[in-house]
Amino acid sequence: MRRQGGTGVAWNCGHEQLGHIHLGQRARGGDDRGSDSCLLLVGRTSHYSNARGVTRMIESSGSVVSVHIGDHVDLHKDEQPEVQAKLDGFVGDKHRGYARVAFEGDIDPAGTVRRNERQWSGVSIEELEVITQRMDLREPLAASTLGANLCFKGIGGFSQLPRGTRLYFPSGAVLRVEECNPPCVEMGDQIAAAYTTNAGGTVVASLFPKHALNLRGVVGVVDVPGTISLGDRVVARSTP
Repeated sequence: MRRQGGTGVAWNCGHEQLGHIHLGQRARGGDDRGSDSCLLLVGRTSHYSNARGVTRMIESSGSVVSVHIGDHVDLHKDEQPEVQAKLDGFVGDKHRGYARVAFEGDIDPAGTVRRNERQWSGVSIEELEVITQRMDLREPLAASTLGANLCFKGIGGFSQLPRGTRLYFPSGAVLRVEECNPPCVEMGDQIAAAYTTNAGGTVVASLFPKHALNLRGVVGVVDVPGTISLGDRVVARSTP
């Protein structure tokens, strides 16, 4: 469910099956489904050869700074040293599965059983720092609070990775990005309950959807199973 208010666009994320709404045009030739754009990944250009010929790819690299798994009633997840990524998602996580049930405000009617395009979620430490500053939080906003499975460092414009971007890990695991993750109203409430401002005041929950827009990370699926560990180097490749 989309709600418009004085602080900007707010999203209702159900129970962290975060509002299936695309923000803007993902890639050249992609669907324009909103007024807020998801920009392309910035990185070096490489060329790869396969049976279909030479493909131009945009490549960026970074590292995994934290790994999280959870099956809690609220949205937070617990930090782990590693996670096993299977074709149906991350072992032990509440969002694991090939299918999910559509919620109110989803792209499909509520209650519809549909493909689970949200097997995992990821954020970047650099973008969390921006949200922390914008919301004037005394403590750094943690990936675990946002319910993210993975937190990365060094991949520029992480929340703006276009659909189809693949993340490659040393074990051979490969994750594929499905969409950017719009910040929801309920997450703002959770942040307000766990954090204070630098002056010791109450955090305004409604500011989260505004200050985290296009910084909330991405969601996706597992393309190739494997182990993802704290400290892993990750390479992101997308087709421009």
